[in-house]
Amino acid sequence: MLAYTEIRAPFAGVITRREVDTGHYVQPTQSGHPLLVITRCDSVRVFADIPELEAAMVDPGDSATLHVQALPGRQFEGTITRTSWSLDAANRSLQAEIDLPNPEGLLRPGMYATARILLDQHAEVLTLPEAALVRDADQTVCCYCVRGGRAVRTPLSLGLASNDEFEVVSGLQGDEIVVLAHAESLENGQPVAVLPPEAK
Repeated sequence: MLAYTEIRAPFAGVITRREVDTGHYVQPTQSGHPLLVITRCDSVRVFADIPELEAAMVDPGDSATLHVQALPGRQFEGTITRTSWSLDAANRSLQAEIDLPNPEGLLRPGMYATARILLDQHAEVLTLPEAALVRDADQTVCCYCVRGGRAVRTPLSLGLASNDEFEVVSGLQGDEIVVLAHAESLENGQPVAVLPPEAK
């Protein structure tokens, strides 16, 4: 009978909620409230909601970098462990789970974190900053190249985006002079002058 006086958890952790104290007499109850809640702290699971536009590119094994608001200056590396595969109908997002080792116990349940997930990676590609892109009413994307002293409207096909840089899949060869700022203010065929780098 003495065995019933001791409760052993199936894993090591920290008691984060206690509903009884030593010496309390506990009777069977139908309330469903636990006597104790124990939290495993050597690893944590992070839940991230992925927007619909990126959901199809997220797979288990993708690398992720996490920044936690309560731990400025620190970052934690992990990988996508699993996803819900289907999107939440309420917010059109995919839930992804990231399991992280937590040997120092720095990460605690309930903390807010920002996850950066590497969806894809292309090397040796042409890119343009967002300021160089012009989107027409029909959603055609173009930029303006300088040819013969005039701004020439050049349609583009874009690929991956990273921060404010966009991959150029087609439309440029890489040797063009491209207007990188205020491109939306130009008209096709408008005269322009290219200033030397030292000019302001």
